[in-house]
Amino acid sequence: MEVAFGQLPVLVVNETVHIWQSGAIVRYLAKLTGTMPEDHLLAARVDAVFEQSQELFSPLNPTVNVKIGDEHLKFKEIFLSSFPGILKNFARQLEHSDEGPFFFGSQPYYCDFSVYHHFSLATILQQDILNAYPSVLDFMVAVENLSGVKEYLASRPEIIDVGTAPKLIIDGIAQPTGTKPS
Repeated sequence: MEVAFGQLPVLVVNETVHIWQSGAIVRYLAKLTGTMPEDHLLAARVDAVFEQSQELFSPLNPTVNVKIGDEHLKFKEIFLSSFPGILKNFARQLEHSDEGPFFFGSQPYYCDFSVYHHFSLATILQQDILNAYPSVLDFMVAVENLSGVKEYLASRPEIIDVGTAPKLIIDGIAQPTGTKPS
């Protein structure tokens, strides 16, 4: 199978149509799952939070899933020194909503899942990193208690050996993470 631009991720729809780039995939799926607002202005605001969360991908994903040894420590230090200011801004956005624990009220949208993912990676690097913001902690619990999410988290593969030889435990077998599994 030829992958557009030779990179992942790619979503294959109906075994023929390829959608690449995380944002395009997420927005396509959001329409199918009811996590895309119908109101165009709200949809743009949701997309802004989603895009802001995507800026966390580059420092977090490689630091947790790929980097090892001194390189891991360097990336971790850089992330941990910059994240408090970023987290403060996300918390401020959460606090704009009086109607619920999610960024735009009581209903989660696709941006909420992206932010949750990145924040959960951050807690792998420093367990108490979110503790300064009760709104963020409430948000994390609210996402974790959503139907479907709760069940997934109960069976999600465990990540081990972050910083030395990251692996996921899948069906009891340690599988390397990152781009170059052995």
